[in-house]
Amino acid sequence: MNEAELLDILGNENRRNILKLLSLRPFYVTEISDRLHVAPKAVISHLGMLERAGIIQFFVDERRRKYFHIADNVLLEIQISPFSYGVESANAAHNESPVTEFPTPVGEIQINTSSLADIAETLDSLRRANRELMGAQRRVQELINEVMERGVRKIDGISRNFIEYDILSLLLTGPKTVDQLSAGLAIPGHILAERLRSLEKREKIGRIDARTYWLTR
Repeated sequence: MNEAELLDILGNENRRNILKLLSLRPFYVTEISDRLHVAPKAVISHLGMLERAGIIQFFVDERRRKYFHIADNVLLEIQISPFSYGVESANAAHNESPVTEFPTPVGEIQINTSSLADIAETLDSLRRANRELMGAQRRVQELINEVMERGVRKIDGISRNFIEYDILSLLLTGPKTVDQLSAGLAIPGHILAERLRSLEKREKIGRIDARTYWLTR
């Protein structure tokens, strides 16, 4: 898939909101429709487009419900600068050249612009460094995915329902205000408040201030 098609797919607000939901956990069509207030037929269309692009996958549970989730270790990179433009789709866990250590600091590259040949050589060195940095970024993303997987397994043992699961998953990425949680989870305020009270009472979450929550130890 070329960058124009990929950017067109991600340019739709509903598809972006679907991906935000799927970054929390797998969802089935009705759940997505209810959370985002989008007709099921439209949700199915958006999911189909994301699936064909290789961004999401699905599995079927024992009740024959189709759950959608972001494709395993997918990584999309968009690079826009005065002299470069590109979109790359890659699988963080299946790089051709896995990165085991961080690249040489860019500051150690000698910048030589005495002649056009020197400029070309310097640019080549910088492009190689950029590829190394992108490889390191993918390795870091692998580690993030691994740690997040461990985190959600712990959340699975703590949460009493999907809403609590979603709240804890969102807080796993850092403290959030009530407004941020409400926007990120797309659930009614009174339901969110009830689940927050329950989690706080069980000492699974705490408050930094009156409206900001975080995970407790």
